[in-house]
Amino acid sequence: MWSALARFPGRCWRARRRIGIVGIGAVVGALVAATWGICTASAEAPLGPHEARYDITLTGVVVVDFGPLGTLRVNSQLPAGLGVHIVVGEIPAGVTEIDPNNALGALSVDAQRYVQFFADPQTSLDVAKRALIDNAIARAVLAWFVLMVAPWLVGALLGRRRRRELVDAVRPHAGRAAALTIAAMAGVLSLTASGPASFQPQVTGEVATVFDSTPLAGARVTGRLASVIDTYGRYAVKAYRDNQDFYARAEASFESAWQVRAAVLPYGAPIDTQGETAPVTLLMVSDLHCNTGMAALIRRAAQLSGASIIVNAGDSTIDGTAVESACVDAFARAAPSGVRTVVVDGNHDSDLTAEQERAAGDEVLTGKSVTIKGITFLGASDPQATRIGAGTTQVGLETATDLADRLANVACDSGHVDVLLIHDPSIGTETLDRGCASLQLSGHLHQRIGPEVVGHGVLYVNASTAGAVDGQPTIGPLHGIAEMTVLRFDPKTHQPLDRLFIRVFPDGHAEVGYPVFLPAADLRFEGGSSPTATLGPTGGSSPTVTAGTTGDSSPTVVP
Repeated sequence: MWSALARFPGRCWRARRRIGIVGIGAVVGALVAATWGICTASAEAPLGPHEARYDITLTGVVVVDFGPLGTLRVNSQLPAGLGVHIVVGEIPAGVTEIDPNNALGALSVDAQRYVQFFADPQTSLDVAKRALIDNAIARAVLAWFVLMVAPWLVGALLGRRRRRELVDAVRPHAGRAAALTIAAMAGVLSLTASGPASFQPQVTGEVATVFDSTPLAGARVTGRLASVIDTYGRYAVKAYRDNQDFYARAEASFESAWQVRAAVLPYGAPIDTQGETAPVTLLMVSDLHCNTGMAALIRRAAQLSGASIIVNAGDSTIDGTAVESACVDAFARAAPSGVRTVVVDGNHDSDLTAEQERAAGDEVLTGKSVTIKGITFLGASDPQATRIGAGTTQVGLETATDLADRLANVACDSGHVDVLLIHDPSIGTETLDRGCASLQLSGHLHQRIGPEVVGHGVLYVNASTAGAVDGQPTIGPLHGIAEMTVLRFDPKTHQPLDRLFIRVFPDGHAEVGYPVFLPAADLRFEGGSSPTATLGPTGGSSPTVTAGTTGDSSPTVVP
């Protein structure tokens, strides 16, 4: 026993040393794995209207490779001398095929998507950045696992005796072995780093002056791309500037109209909600169809109205493609801090769109009730898919009738839902008829309908927030009237309270309506009764406040 006790301190020291060696190895392995993961990261993400491949390089330069046309180069803003090599791929056919026989229309949409990229390249780059970070983490975890497990497997295969022989043989040369190991790792990192191995510290090529005063100012181009940009880029940049100017004027007009309306009848005037629970303000948008120019106005409308939830009734994209993640991100970023976005996908969206929305932080409805800020929402994506050049087809086995029945059953089995959010308004009729929803919000029709009593609830259809007009692109300055709606809902009585609309016109001026009280839902469940309206216009057409952008700049009250 005494001999065992005498050996105990030595065993403890050896155990601590073994743990220390393993710990140091784990930390070193993690650093090596993280470096390898970052230097070899690669991802697929959009670049304007194109599909593109992004690879991390060690060049310190961002290179956009257009193949035989040449390259566009800008100094990298990444740390540690890292750069990015972007190989530009095809434009998905579905993005441009407005009409297979209309090549000019297709080119027009391509040009508008370049304008969209010029206007906000950071959105596309943010999508790529997240994809690269995810890829780098996955690679680093895999590399660390291999580094930690491989030595153990090798040791197990060699056996205890052979391991001791190797350790004894290597111990006198430990320093040299460590240096060789570090050099080998550095070589592996250099050889496996993504992208080309042309380590050029300086950006070459001619500065493209056409990009002056745009977010791409200072970019350099090489090869035939220089003449292409010089010849045709001016048209795209002019369109970009026109786009920026239009939405800047529209936002200023909207703000002016809102302030004048607020002075005439302040929004948020007292309403009898039969309790102390404050109403929840919703900002509703629909059928945005990738018009990211409206994102700034959506954000400002949410701020001015005090909305705590942005309700998106679907069709955020044009064709539900991967490159349209930039559109999804732009709309998600429009939500001010603390404001939730709840969305239901439309027939122009896709499962990929839903994934993009979830990644951006949106609450995507999938047929189950969700409670946000005290309001219970229910909805599901449209069972139809409309694809440019392919028409409208059913997605999966569920028909519109099946979905209508499923949503009605979910709503009624739960007793009641506050808001039924569904892209196609016809799908929600059954739920309203059965008295299981207070308010249905929809889009799809590109025109405002209601609010009106349907069954035992209230239906409201929002017009297109992109100003969608048949046969016209929705990217760029408006071709039709764009609308948003501010609604208030009382979560205590489960009743909609009032609504006001916001309209932006193709000439750049904006209108803000007065609050108009909504009809009360005939609730078929135990709970609150209809709130009492105490102010505001109760019938007829609602007056609006409008601010013009030409002529007399002072806004006027229009009855």
